[in-house]
Formats: sequence, C-alpha cells, structure tokens
Amino acid sequence: MEKNFKSKELLVSIIMPAFNSVATISESIQSVINQTFRNWELIIVDDHSQDNTVQIIEDYTSKDQRIQLISLPKNRGLSNARNTGIKNSKGKYLSFLDADDLWHASKLEAQLALHTQNPTYRISHTNYDLLVEGKIRSRNRGQIFDYFYSKSGELYPQILYKNNIAILSVMVDRALVIDSNGFDSGLWAFEDQDLWIKIAQQKNQFGYLNEKLCYYRINPKGMSSNLGKYRRAYKFFLNKYEHELLSNQKLLDAQGVYLNYFGLQFYKRGEFQLAFLYLLKAWRKQRFSILKILFGGYLFLSLIKMYFGQNRTNNSW
Repeated sequence: MEKNFKSKELLVSIIMPAFNSVATISESIQSVINQTFRNWELIIVDDHSQDNTVQIIEDYTSKDQRIQLISLPKNRGLSNARNTGIKNSKGKYLSFLDADDLWHASKLEAQLALHTQNPTYRISHTNYDLLVEGKIRSRNRGQIFDYFYSKSGELYPQILYKNNIAILSVMVDRALVIDSNGFDSGLWAFEDQDLWIKIAQQKNQFGYLNEKLCYYRINPKGMSSNLGKYRRAYKFFLNKYEHELLSNQKLLDAQGVYLNYFGLQFYKRGEFQLAFLYLLKAWRKQRFSILKILFGGYLFLSLIKMYFGQNRTNNSW
C-alpha cells in the first residue's frame, strides 16, 4: 500500500482498557506491535485487575517505549478507563482496541490513507470480522441487515437508533472527542454509540472502509449473554435520546431496531416464544420495506418452531 502520509508528523494514540484480561491481552498488544504504520503510542489503562494482567503489560512496557501503563486504584468501568487514556494521549488521532480484540496489520495505515485522501473526515471506521474460539469467522450473514443503513457521510439522525460502527474499527480526531466530552461514564452500555451521536450532531462526515481490518472477539460471558441486563441498558439508552427520536420522527424506527435485535437473540438461543413476541411487536411498528420482509422470515420461523414444541423458554421476560 502506498504511504501517502508523512508518518513523522502523525501520531496515533491507541486506547486499550483492560480488566482481568490475562488470557487475551498479549494477542491484542501484539496486533498493535505488528502494525505497518509505526508512529503510534499504546496507552493501556488497567481498571484494577485482580489477575496477572498488569504483569503481562509491564513485560511489554519494558521492551517497547511506545507502550505505557496506567493503573487505576479502583474499578470504575469501561468509559472511565477510556476517558483516562484519552486525557493522557498525545496523538492527532485516537483509535480504540479492547484487550481481547485484534487488528489486521494494515489497519492504521489504511485508515490514515483514507483520512489523508479525504481531509473532511475527522472520524472513520472499517468493516470487521468475528473471532470465535481463536478462529476468524466471517460475519457476512449478519451483515445482511446492515446493508439497509448508511455507514458514511452524515449519520444523524440514523445513529440515534442504529449503530453499525464498531469501536475497535474507529479512528477519530482527538480534538473532536475532547470537544464532545468523551464517553459518558453513566452508561453501562452503548457508551460508544452515545459518543458517535454527539459527533454526528455536529454535522461531521463519517468515513468508511469496506475492508475487514479488525476482529471482534465473541465472549460467551459478555454483556449480550446477559440479555436481561443488556435489555435494561438498551431501554435506558433509548430513554436518554427519546426527545431527539421524537423530534426527528424516529422513535418507531428505534423501537423496531430494539425489538428485532432481541427477537433475533432469543431466536438464536432457541427461545422461540420470546423471539416470536419480540419480532411480532417489531413487525407491527415498522413501515413496509425489504427489511421488514427479512425479519418477517424469522417471525414465521419462530412461529413454526414454537408450534412444533421446540420452545425452551421459561416465559419470564
């Protein structure tokens, strides 16, 4: 790839929050070290880990001066850790990589080229794949529904209800994040979407590279595995932006996305009665479209599987 940017004039600050990440953090750090673009700093913020995460990080900081560790005295959550890293960063651009995710070696180089070729972009993101049990898995099927939403240009008000920007793929002007007051530490989830909303509200153009340059690790113990807690966080987030959704006439779209998401999650878990109920509610709220037809297929399948006694739910929701 042609390097049409001056690396000596650009520093990219990579923010990596870490908490009890002993099993995965070495791979994540190594994917930064392997970047073809070399002028970066990696700021790892340990959120008071109780395992040997800090010792692993210190081994890397002793070998590479571009890597620094900030150890927090108590656990205060993901948003606070990221904000701490941002405050201590020096780069023109910020990128975010959690301590269990990975980057392709050309990730930073490709995005810097995109920003150089498109000076109006102050934020960009890329396509990505999944990492399941150590193996890269394509998310092509899961992307079918994303085709109906914009990924570049001005994303407001769409970003209020549909977030197809993966934080591990983002590169953003540091000054833009500072001006937007960083991540909201009052949110348990959706703190990244909240930041993209604040950036989009300022009429910023979002750039997009349709290259799979990142690998998101699926954690079976992650927040999406606790659907009850995740659902409450989702509702809290929608309530926060209810006024904006109403004023932009997007509340029904937001409710449809919410209901379809959990309908699919219950379908994947084999809880077909809950899947049917959520997908039916979404069907009633959505305007007729190809997207409605696609989700209608899962609605029909949920009904069939529920009818034939394959529902394994305990009906508590």
